[in-house]
Amino acid sequence: MTRLIIIFCLTLISIHNSQDHSLSLENIIDCFMGEIAIEGDLMVIAAGTDLLFYKIENPTNPEFVTMLNKSIPNFPSETILINNFLIVSDEYTINIYDIRNPRRSILTYSETSEYELRDIILYKNHLISSRDGLGITSSMVVDDFTSIIPVDTVYSQNAISQLYADNDILYASSLGQIKFFNISDLDSIYLLTEFETFQYAGPSNLINAFNVLENKLFISKYIDVISYYDISDIYNPILKDYKYKFSYSPNAIQFVNEYIILNDFNGRLMYKLSEYGALVFHSEQEYQSLKETIFIDDLCYTTTVGNGLDISSMDTTTGEITPL
Repeated sequence: MTRLIIIFCLTLISIHNSQDHSLSLENIIDCFMGEIAIEGDLMVIAAGTDLLFYKIENPTNPEFVTMLNKSIPNFPSETILINNFLIVSDEYTINIYDIRNPRRSILTYSETSEYELRDIILYKNHLISSRDGLGITSSMVVDDFTSIIPVDTVYSQNAISQLYADNDILYASSLGQIKFFNISDLDSIYLLTEFETFQYAGPSNLINAFNVLENKLFISKYIDVISYYDISDIYNPILKDYKYKFSYSPNAIQFVNEYIILNDFNGRLMYKLSEYGALVFHSEQEYQSLKETIFIDDLCYTTTVGNGLDISSMDTTTGEITPL
């Protein structure tokens, strides 16, 4: 059924483009919409293997600009917008486009590997990626993203999944572990320490997602939806609190003001930290096939599988999210 929806919606997009019509959000409401990236007043959304470009000068009424056909061989797993360049990746390929003129996007770099790509981030002037069977690699970006110079495999180990970098520390999840790397010298990354995370109600200790806020590390797993650690001392992480919720398996953690937001395929959970550092449940919002969410100021853009793009407003004081 999903396959038919994808074919149908992309056929509609092709027809609209050939007739030079304005492609509104309503035209693609039934599309498979996935990764989303926003920089300034430009929004890029993955629809199958195509990329849709929108101007969001009016944030609640995006204006279609153009579409980049078959931007990547398979469904994108990551899209990054930076300084008018677009990095898009799937399981094996990384493509970089110059989108200073979105209607004439230029492929400036392409890389395909036999090793499956699990995550990719941009930190300073380096692309840091994790691949099954290869580990963590670091590559220098030069000449306005027109060239990538591989540095080397900096950590050879399987099962490295999500990556996050801040303040010259690279955080990496590996099964049930979190690893800390020193990246003060991006040409010479090395492991500092690692620790096994806590498992409570869930049947697996596999980490689905994590995120870092100041000296707090938040982790999501199946059923064990959220736990958080004080990592003021990365060599001695301290578990502060955890919560579980059956049937939930969050795949992303975000922070908006004081709210900790967990995105799951079937909905969204929100928590807060009390003044004593305890996790407090705030709200639950059911969704059908939620894919990705981006919060910009008081707006929430959510892509879904088969239901297009949802735009909602968020009261950042009460945490209430209301569809527009």
